[in-house]
Amino acid sequence: MKTPPAKIRSWKDFADAIRNARQKEGWSQEVLAKKISVSQPLVCRVERGDPISDINVTRIAKELKLDVSALVKSQTRPSARKLAYCAFTRCPSLSFAAIEGELFIAPRFVPVATTESCSDCGIPLQQECPECSAPITKSALRCSKCNCRYVQVPEGLAGLPQIELENECDKRNLANKELRRNLDME
Repeated sequence: MKTPPAKIRSWKDFADAIRNARQKEGWSQEVLAKKISVSQPLVCRVERGDPISDINVTRIAKELKLDVSALVKSQTRPSARKLAYCAFTRCPSLSFAAIEGELFIAPRFVPVATTESCSDCGIPLQQECPECSAPITKSALRCSKCNCRYVQVPEGLAGLPQIELENECDKRNLANKELRRNLDME
């Protein structure tokens, strides 16, 4: 008699179930991604335990015939979640943008309950504003309470002319994209 699969209640359970079901089907991450119309790096991130939207959870679960009702029910809406981010300025999860002569570093926010360290660089995640210690509840470049930047601009980059900032942003975003690609292939 076949034992029923365990209920999927956490992102780690979901990651393990996806990987096992995908490998059982003999599919690569790329094949699964094409079947559900998402990118291969998204499948990779999910298999590492990173949270994703309910619609993508449903797509993956349907394709692999997984019961994720307990996982979807256990997740609160994004607006009610506490968020965390990696504040390490060399982390490949960060994006750089030059806006009106000012350099901004945009972190990737993840729900606090999912992980304690960055899935890209392993540094512990920042769960509150570095200036006023307010919890982070929405994805933004600045704290909604004290208006400080979540990720500080590295020395030597502040005060550059707009064109140099844009070139620096392009260079760093390209380097981070390459780092993420290498991490996703591991």
